[in-house]
Amino acid sequence: MKTLQELRAEVDQIDTFIIEQLARRNHLSSIIGFLKLQEKQSIHDPAREEELKNKHASLAKNYNLDPLFIEHLFNVILRHSKKLQKKSKQDMPPTSPCPPSSIPDFF
Repeated sequence: MKTLQELRAEVDQIDTFIIEQLARRNHLSSIIGFLKLQEKQSIHDPAREEELKNKHASLAKNYNLDPLFIEHLFNVILRHSKKLQKKSKQDMPPTSPCPPSSIPDFF
């Protein structure tokens, strides 16, 4: 059986991974905002948000997670994404705080 310290080290690694992926997601959201501007699309996309909500609920169920927790978590993430997309309309092209190797080149 693993020690408390070993388990905490694993949790710390997972936390780092989550934060790295959120940074990657933020970068992609900025690019999406720029593309929406180029294509004259609205930041708000109710059909896409409903699609994501259903997908997240299904994944929560598959992984035995509380669907309400996952819904709240992604509501925060989506609100932040829309905020980044709005900001990206002013600041594009986006730059990334992530190492270049972790972000695919879209341009």
